Amino acid sequence: MRAAGIDVGKLSLDLAVDGQPSARRFANTPAGITGLVAALRALGVERILVEATGGYEEPVLEACCDAGLWISRINPRQARDFARATGELAKTDAIDARLLALMAGMFGDRLRRHTAPPPWQRELRDWLRRLHDEVHVTTVFVTHDQEEALEVADSIVVINDGRIEQIGTPDELYDEPASEFVLSFLGPVTRLADQLIRPHDIEISRYEQASSANGPITRWTRVGFEIRLEVTPVDHPLVQVTVTRAEATALGLHLGDHVWLRPAVGADRVRA
Repeated sequence: MRAAGIDVGKLSLDLAVDGQPSARRFANTPAGITGLVAALRALGVERILVEATGGYEEPVLEACCDAGLWISRINPRQARDFARATGELAKTDAIDARLLALMAGMFGDRLRRHTAPPPWQRELRDWLRRLHDEVHVTTVFVTHDQEEALEVADSIVVINDGRIEQIGTPDELYDEPASEFVLSFLGPVTRLADQLIRPHDIEISRYEQASSANGPITRWTRVGFEIRLEVTPVDHPLVQVTVTRAEATALGLHLGDHVWLRPAVGADRVRA
């Protein structure tokens, strides 16, 4: 199985493919994406992996889906965890693309294939963007689809039971949630000590260290390349932790292990 990784930037796309000596760069434009898809087809790539980058990856995802290419998207924490597990912590576009290709090759059969929105939904989204750019008026779009809101909006108003919880850009809502509702609106959360945190933002270790909680791993569920753990500390609510399979292997984690938990550096948290 030939795998590829695409590191997506605002202006450029870096492509790394198994068996190729170096990464290739394409412009993140319609013409550049067309060239990227043609290269993927010519090279016979069967698994493609991209990292979520605030919506800049959407045109690539849709073009690959339209071309019948298999592509998956992961969140940045999953990519960082895989990089850490491989010992490759440097931050360059070429390395990021190569690591994504490596991850696609190792876990391609366990990743979830991306499904592009139906044509009518894309047309509506593009029409709203064009309307905003051409007319320069504020457009209000009401949706219960979190992903759609993050893709379309410049500013999002999160409303709960008729009350505004937070107003901000997609990045602000994800990185600086103002309440438990906003945090959970954008994905699963768990409680760690007196704070709510995303399961993938928890650092786990088999060795005693300064921590917010510690206890045995009482449940181990593998979902594709992810491992979803439940840790049951003494005198503390159950904690859900998500790690990649590569990270679990690198850390030597097993069901029943006693582990120490603490928020990862830069993790978003809300007081419970």
